[in-house]
Amino acid sequence: MRTASVPFAMILLVALPGAMLAHEGHEHKLMGTVSAVTQTRLDLDTQDGHKETVTLDKATKCLRGKQPATVQDIKVGDRVVVTLVDGPQGKVAKEVLLASGDKEVETAPPAGEPHKH
Repeated sequence: MRTASVPFAMILLVALPGAMLAHEGHEHKLMGTVSAVTQTRLDLDTQDGHKETVTLDKATKCLRGKQPATVQDIKVGDRVVVTLVDGPQGKVAKEVLLASGDKEVETAPPAGEPHKH
């Protein structure tokens, strides 16, 4: 009996990590530039050169920096980080974080001051 359970245990050890990675509901991050947006879909050009389509639903939360935003605030060309989950209908955005632009403002020299090299 004991010798039969060893191969079974080995199979479980090999199969479980793959099954755990593939389960629905697991969160993923996706970074890229918006190439198209509708009320229910977001198309991205990712940093690694791929094109991704993500579903937007009523539960999708949008933020610009730390401020609340809406799907209507997302524009083509915006840089975003999307937290998504794999569901039965594909990739669904849980949260869309739009680049706030604050860093560009903070690093620009004050008006009238020359920039330094």
